Amino acid sequence: MHDILPGSGIAAVYHDAEENYQRARRVLKRIIQKALHGLSSRINTSGGPAGEPLLVFNTLSWPRTSVVMLPGEKEVLSGYEVFDHRGKRVVSQVVELDPDNAGLLFRAEDVPATGYRLYKLRSSRSRRSYDNPLRVSTTLLENELLRVEIDPAKGLITRIYDKRAGREVLAAKGVGNLLELFEDKPKDWDAWNIGYTGVSWKLDRADKVEVTERGPLRATVKIRKSFLGPTKPRRQLATSFPSSFFTQEISLYAGSPLLEVRNRFDWWEDQILCKVAWELNVSSDTAYYEIPTSAIGRPTTRNNDWEKARYEVPALRWADLSESTYGVSLITDSKYGYDVEGNRMRLTLLRSPVWPDPAADRGTHEFRYALFPHQGDWRRGGTVRTAMEFCQPLLVQRTVSHKGVLPFSGRGFISCSAENVVISTFKLAEDGEGFIVRCYEACGRATEAVITLPPHAVTARESDLIERSLADLPLLDGRLSFSIAPYEIKTFRIQFAQ
Repeated sequence: MHDILPGSGIAAVYHDAEENYQRARRVLKRIIQKALHGLSSRINTSGGPAGEPLLVFNTLSWPRTSVVMLPGEKEVLSGYEVFDHRGKRVVSQVVELDPDNAGLLFRAEDVPATGYRLYKLRSSRSRRSYDNPLRVSTTLLENELLRVEIDPAKGLITRIYDKRAGREVLAAKGVGNLLELFEDKPKDWDAWNIGYTGVSWKLDRADKVEVTERGPLRATVKIRKSFLGPTKPRRQLATSFPSSFFTQEISLYAGSPLLEVRNRFDWWEDQILCKVAWELNVSSDTAYYEIPTSAIGRPTTRNNDWEKARYEVPALRWADLSESTYGVSLITDSKYGYDVEGNRMRLTLLRSPVWPDPAADRGTHEFRYALFPHQGDWRRGGTVRTAMEFCQPLLVQRTVSHKGVLPFSGRGFISCSAENVVISTFKLAEDGEGFIVRCYEACGRATEAVITLPPHAVTARESDLIERSLADLPLLDGRLSFSIAPYEIKTFRIQFAQ
């Protein structure tokens, strides 16, 4: 039922959909675990230093360095340290996920494209202290690349300074991460349309601000806010008790240009829409938004009825506002409504229609977004790759020590030479004859590219989207060279030696 997607179904639809999604998640989790186990069994995990093997997998088509998390119990994880395949101790940090669970963060360096890197987990009587490049207090978050200042009374970001560019990210007197609530009462079709009435609220008072993580890999300030909706009853002895609660964990990672916000909202409003706003030190008549395998530019002005009608626009993982030499992207893992007017960029987080489902979207929501300042526009700044990495974190798998045909030092399986070409698919062909590699050009420029294939590839044919072969292509030492037009999708059928 298509009404599941925009949130315009009745309650029973979502009860059924949630059961189906949970079932799909369980099936997918089993498939992923089975695939990782099968791959792990072929890797020589007995190589390298002593310790319990940890395999870190990269599902994207370029090498990556990123912080990964191994979940577990805090008391257990606190007694471990991590070593790379050469025996070098890796910086790690234990973080609390909830009262019963924790995660061991460590930095995985240069994990090969669609490949793996081996680490070892070793017990230690006392954890070693590490140099900490992070500074944190209730008013400050700082790493090597960004300085972020917070107003603890308002719970707002008042300054972001980009050290690499020597530039302020927010506008003069501008703020960031401002939660805005708007009365939303469309004349008709409540769940389908947005109907602003002119009534709005800014959540510019913090209930509590505290430091929860201090590094050396991640520093975090947690901010709690609340709101009492205008339609909620003011009962005796609790006339001001809030109806909705907002918890935000704002984090910087060592060496990362991303300012991450992890959210947990307890949402119980009626006909109110929630956005987060950033007032940026960037000026452009056009903002760009990710759409499937492409990006689209839309005006940031409101000069005519056509522009005014686009007060809310869809996008996938990111929106970007850039000048020729500098820009800022807003990246999200699960929210798809944006508006950019002038230098103000906003992301829609929640709605609360009352028809056809009077309880639509009420309850607890967890999601993430991140601000990504960069030099150059979104193409040169690397927004496409950064957003994909944000939404597809590295995977970590605990395993046992054993021999295998794949090297313990790590290996990649398929990659592309061009930074603007994304390999989106590597799978068995639908007819079982060979494998399908699909890629697309993501930045709007014609490109000559080379895909490096796994060993023993013997033939390649260009195909269409439904995998019908079009033309034979030459392979040279497992490398497939091709031309790709701006935003073009390419599909190849690859045969491997038996």
